[in-house]
Amino acid sequence: MSRFSTRSSAAPVGGATLAEAHGLPGPYLVKQLQQPTRAGPLASVPGPRGGFRLARPISEITLLDVVEAIEGDALLFHCSEIRCGGRIGELAPPRGAVPGQVGDAPGGRGPARGAGGPDARGRQGGHRP
Repeated sequence: MSRFSTRSSAAPVGGATLAEAHGLPGPYLVKQLQQPTRAGPLASVPGPRGGFRLARPISEITLLDVVEAIEGDALLFHCSEIRCGGRIGELAPPRGAVPGQVGDAPGGRGPARGAGGPDARGRQGGHRP
């Protein structure tokens, strides 16, 4: 996009010119520009003097437009943690409901004494000698 934003004219830039400027094979670059062209920030101009140009003024193109043009509008993060059922925290058990979960002991200091798990020194059951 920066290559287009610095140009003073709205004339298209040829695929070969762009590829040479970026040190990429022409067919590869043209293929990579298909998605931004379909999504809207770029426009392709057919013909011998054709190429690619911005579809609208640079002042109207946001960073989000560019990211969505390249990555698509799919969610970037999806929680698939089994306790959450895919929705962050919505179906998670309340704090302390899972044995060994931090916050089981009164005051939220970890598992209660005698809970069966190792204590801070690695002793089983959390018993004191």
